[in-house]
Amino acid sequence: MNWLAALVAFAVSPVSGWSGVDMLRCLDATRSVALEEGWPDLLDAVYAPGSPLLKRDRELLESYERRDVDIERLHLNILEAKVVKAEPKRVRLDVTDQLSETRIRLRDGTARQLPRDRPTRRVIELVLTEEGWRIGSVSLPP
Repeated sequence: MNWLAALVAFAVSPVSGWSGVDMLRCLDATRSVALEEGWPDLLDAVYAPGSPLLKRDRELLESYERRDVDIERLHLNILEAKVVKAEPKRVRLDVTDQLSETRIRLRDGTARQLPRDRPTRRVIELVLTEEGWRIGSVSLPP
């Protein structure tokens, strides 16, 4: 994964043709890099400040680090996504995604594929912060 390209794309202001779905793909790519490289500070570029999701991913990284486990590959497929509501500083998306490729490396050097996830439908809200677009919340649809 080219994390530099993901960050550059993330930093660019929205232009013609930009959509909330494009931003979500970029944020997901940045999250994957943060988890694969063990860079908790990079998660600040994914989630809105104070987000419980930010805290959860930081705790996930800490838990893996304590057990000397590395995330080698983490891939989330966005199977379907549509903008439900778009405002200047908030975009709500209806998304079906699936965690498809996840591989970890254990302390003894062995690699293990983790089980694949089933497709899950979520409502994801992107918010425009002072630093740029971030994931504000993720919930299951009503």
